[in-house]
Amino acid sequence: MAANNGMLLRKFSLSKDLVSLGLLSNNICSPNKLSGHGNCRHLLPKKKILRGVKAKDDNWGGDKMPPFANGSPGIECPVPFDQQPVNEYQSLANSDLFSWANEDVAKYGLRLMGIGTAFTVFIGWPVARLSVNPEQELLKCGVGALCGGLLVVTMAAIRMYLGWAYVGNRLFSATVEYEETGWYDGEVWVKPPEVLARDRLLGSYSVKPVLNR
Repeated sequence: MAANNGMLLRKFSLSKDLVSLGLLSNNICSPNKLSGHGNCRHLLPKKKILRGVKAKDDNWGGDKMPPFANGSPGIECPVPFDQQPVNEYQSLANSDLFSWANEDVAKYGLRLMGIGTAFTVFIGWPVARLSVNPEQELLKCGVGALCGGLLVVTMAAIRMYLGWAYVGNRLFSATVEYEETGWYDGEVWVKPPEVLARDRLLGSYSVKPVLNR
């Protein structure tokens, strides 16, 4: 009998410890709940699931949640998630093309040079051969193919600049223009001071250096 009492006391003590640590469930129960008596009070609200952007290794350090993915705590923002300037910046920084401008100048230049070379060899040169005979006018044919490659590089650089400039303007602006469902229901949201300060800080240290290149 004494052994049975000791086992019951140990079970009750273990259950009490589990309840105190919150390991049984998301509900906090009284010890009597374990024996079928008493009430269980739900004290911990369910966590709200927030969408995040999967970041690249070279931007946010692995597959971690970016620092601003959940917005500003305690601030209700009516702007859709993908139209918030800070999330537009993250999407731009993680894209395959626009992320090139966020790298060092040497790597950025090598990528553009690779695009130009590939276009010149595989597209520019065959097209130039259709209009100019390379056996008779080799220089003219080569210049035509090279001009095609330079045109593609210029267009890619302009496209990246316009994309980063657009996001930079959205970050520095005190208001955010957004669309709830379409172009016909456009709205304007005025940024709170803390959101404006955060966006401008991000724009100054992350977007401006890219545009200055």
